[in-house]
Amino acid sequence: MYDNIEDELNYYIEQYTLFEDYELVAFLENEEDERFWGFIFDKSIPHKKVAFDAYSKEGKQGKKAILKYKTAILNQNAKALICIDSDFDYLTNNIDINENPFIFQTYTYSVENYACCAKSLDNLCKILLINNSSFNFEIFLKNYSNIISELLILDIVLKEESTEINNFYKYDINMDTINNNGNKFLQNLKDRIDTKIIEIKTNFTINTASIIEIKDKITKDELLNSDFLHLYINGHIIFDLTKNILTTLYHDTHKHNLEKLKESFSGKQLGDKINELNNKKLNIETALNLNFSNCYFEKHCPSFDKVIDEIKQAFV
Repeated sequence: MYDNIEDELNYYIEQYTLFEDYELVAFLENEEDERFWGFIFDKSIPHKKVAFDAYSKEGKQGKKAILKYKTAILNQNAKALICIDSDFDYLTNNIDINENPFIFQTYTYSVENYACCAKSLDNLCKILLINNSSFNFEIFLKNYSNIISELLILDIVLKEESTEINNFYKYDINMDTINNNGNKFLQNLKDRIDTKIIEIKTNFTINTASIIEIKDKITKDELLNSDFLHLYINGHIIFDLTKNILTTLYHDTHKHNLEKLKESFSGKQLGDKINELNNKKLNIETALNLNFSNCYFEKHCPSFDKVIDEIKQAFV
């Protein structure tokens, strides 16, 4: 249909800017990312009318599909932008992405990681009336990040290999394992990870220089937070882990609330109170999906402001 990538990109720009009255088009990996990037653009260039074009219709090739425009967008005078999950691109110094002024990235692994900023999760428990007296996300995620640190670096260095590392960032969750800030969960996780690291070092050739380079970047780069490395692992994994913890805490809170009602009421009045309580059941996933805004407002992650500042600079 198109002679080259430039013609294809021009077609999309014209569709939005000439025929639909938008000022620019931002290409996204998938539709769900519009929640995050829409928020980012509202904070950076609220005066611009931005069209979002998502590529999840092309399946798992969303990022690959939009990066085909990475050179062509340089000649479009900021009428076309690419907005992507960093994955490991920032950590591994992917020049094509890191130095392109019209490619904007999350810096965290993906948009989902921003929903899991440590302090914002403890505040989210308060907002959702979840009793987390036995579980502090900030303490848990700092300890979690310490445990996964070596595995994460191996994950980055061996990202092209079939290591199955993603299966080892998680463990079974229930109230028993997450009581006391997740001590039992973390110990079980550490045992699994220690075993996996031995297996990896036995079966794969590890580039020591690459290990040192990644460690140095994590330690010295002001956009990275070495205390909370969960921000840089696969976003879906940490999102699901966080969601499962929140859900477990919520069900435990709900159970205790039911017990209190049974102590105070009986008969029809008890039934009415239980119905009232059940009608307040929460959609944890929806609340968590929107939690990235709390990460921004509470200033928990410096890379959040970096993304916004970069978009502002592109339109100075």
